[in-house]
Formats: sequence, C-alpha cells, structure tokens
Amino acid sequence: MKAEKFSQKCPECGSKDKDLSEVQKPTDLEKLEKIGITKDEASTAVVCSIRCANCGYLFEYSKGKCPVDINKIEI
Repeated sequence: MKAEKFSQKCPECGSKDKDLSEVQKPTDLEKLEKIGITKDEASTAVVCSIRCANCGYLFEYSKGKCPVDINKIEI
C-alpha cells in the first residue's frame, strides 16, 4: 500500500486507523493462493496484512515482509 493510501478511510466503517502485521507460517490457504504462495511454501512464508483497526476490513495481504518499518513507541 502506498503511503498516500495509508490514510484512506475504511469503506466499511469510515475509520482511518489501521493495523499492520507480519505473519510467519500463515494458515489461510485460500488467501495464500490469491497472492501466489503454494501449499508447500506456506510453512516458510512471511505475509504482510494491513487491516482496519476498528472493524478488521482487509486492505492488503501481500507476500514478503511489510514495506514499512514498525517501531513500538511507549508513552
């Protein structure tokens, strides 16, 4: 997802907050097939997902590491 699209509103709930996560060894084979990961590759795959933080709407699901570095900030 391009940076300018990262601030777009969710089409389902209108929220602009998003969760970005990397999943190692994903299990949803149907989604994996859509992005070109075979059943045999799934055990070693890394998948990035961008979801709405409010309702869980899936914006993007892609093969490989997330294109954005994630830094945890504690306040």
